[in-house]
Amino acid sequence: MPKATRKKKLVKAVRKARKAHGGQKLLSAEQRARLLKPPENAEEVADQAANLLEAAGRRVPAKVRPSQLRRLAAVARKAQDKEQQFEARIAEKLAALQDARLKAYDALWRAVLDVNAAAYYAERDDEGLKKLFAPLHASIPGGRPSGGGSDAPEEASAPSSPEGDVA
Repeated sequence: MPKATRKKKLVKAVRKARKAHGGQKLLSAEQRARLLKPPENAEEVADQAANLLEAAGRRVPAKVRPSQLRRLAAVARKAQDKEQQFEARIAEKLAALQDARLKAYDALWRAVLDVNAAAYYAERDDEGLKKLFAPLHASIPGGRPSGGGSDAPEEASAPSSPEGDVA
């Protein structure tokens, strides 16, 4: 009895998964590459072909009837509409996620720049910190907070100090 229950649950899960994908399997990259790429106006061309087939009557031995062309065009249009609606919903959700990512990286980078500025300030008193934080300064565009990214001696950068040390 337990095996039958597991099998029923498995069958139910498979049906649910198929239903979630519209009952169709997803195409592989190779399968997608083999599909024809119709032009933007494919529906108009299909409608024109259907009209021409109707006008020609039975003189053109076509494998496809005009009604089939119109039905296929309607299916394609419906699929495109569904895809566009889904893309719009996803775009809204994606925008919220992108905003959250941007805010998080903004906070992260501000914190890194604060550490860089604090290290630069502390380096005035401790020469060992200058060597310790050199990789951080090199990783940040501009290097040093006040734009003094050059390797000039400390005495040369002293006049650019905002407080202006007076002896």
